[in-house]
Amino acid sequence: MECSSSWLPDLVLESILTRLNPLSGDYFRFGAVCKEWYKIMKDNQSIIHSATQIPLLMIPSINKVKSRRSFYDITNSGRYDSLHSLVPYTIKACGSSYGWLIFLEKTMQIVLYNPFVKHSRKNRADTGVIKLPPVMSTPNATVYQYSVYKVVVLFGNPSLTQDYVVAAIYSATNSLAIWKASSRAGKRWIYLKDVREDLVDKSYTDVIEYKGLIYAVSATRGIISIDPFSRTGNNGIVVKEIIRWPFIFRTPTYLAESWKGKLFIIRRIKELGDYYWHNTLKFEVYRLKDDFENSTEMEQVDSLDGDAIFVGDGKSVCVAASDFRNCEPNSVYFTDDGFMLPSRYGGVHWGPRDTGVFSLEDHSIKSHYPYDDSTQKFLPPAIWVTPMF
Repeated sequence: MECSSSWLPDLVLESILTRLNPLSGDYFRFGAVCKEWYKIMKDNQSIIHSATQIPLLMIPSINKVKSRRSFYDITNSGRYDSLHSLVPYTIKACGSSYGWLIFLEKTMQIVLYNPFVKHSRKNRADTGVIKLPPVMSTPNATVYQYSVYKVVVLFGNPSLTQDYVVAAIYSATNSLAIWKASSRAGKRWIYLKDVREDLVDKSYTDVIEYKGLIYAVSATRGIISIDPFSRTGNNGIVVKEIIRWPFIFRTPTYLAESWKGKLFIIRRIKELGDYYWHNTLKFEVYRLKDDFENSTEMEQVDSLDGDAIFVGDGKSVCVAASDFRNCEPNSVYFTDDGFMLPSRYGGVHWGPRDTGVFSLEDHSIKSHYPYDDSTQKFLPPAIWVTPMF
């Protein structure tokens, strides 16, 4: 296709492209003008790929098609129905990292699914589908989606590297296992209980990569670090205790790295009530003291240094709020961590009702998504997805 505007300097075209939202129809229409413009769009996407982006919320599609979901930009109160994921409402995601959604099959295989690429049936990163071996045996078919609490991808996007690591918090005891994509040991799961039995705990709630290591947080014990690339450790990993809680949290606790490289520990305080109501009341944020290399102490903070943290079932993400329009600084954006109704109600999801934005400045909670109780009551919880192209 000949392009009458192909004579425009690349710098001019790049300047135009950087002013377009990379998720908008205009962005992709730019690439459809001609081959030259398409090449510039693809080159620009590679730059966006490596930059920090604000997570989108995966929500029901606007036309209520049950075989797919849409994405919602909470900073612009806008829905991207042209950008959708072929994920049925009946499936609950157990994680999200680097733009990849993570699900369980009934065989207990863990599936990494990239909603932003063209798919095929081949089990490869460039086709948008990667299947990992089961992390545990198959439980009751009705509740299998809840047998794995959280799965996160660490140390890189599977589309760009073969050295990524997957961490899974699984079973009713919230145990921890590691899978290394580059491992020569048959691509098997490495269970923490087989490495450091003295540090085994049964209440892990979040995992991130931090300072070249894996950091895992337990609601009842504390924080441990894991070196998944060790050549000397048991099963190729080394586990150390970083901090022991002075008290038991017994509530969902998350980890996030601040924009300035600090380790935030985010405690979610929920309303005490019956089985069905589980509203979040507030968040408490802590951080390890500055000399974290030797620190066994943490301190509570009332500011995130202008950052915003996104927590939920996916990988916790921290962004500089000033980089994104309408993003609230010193705030925690949260989604429902989800649970299922008793069997007498059919074992259905109770929906994404416990969502919002908590301000550390005034302790207020406000909505970030117009939740519709009449149509979304029995849908799987919404989940943050950071777009990667």
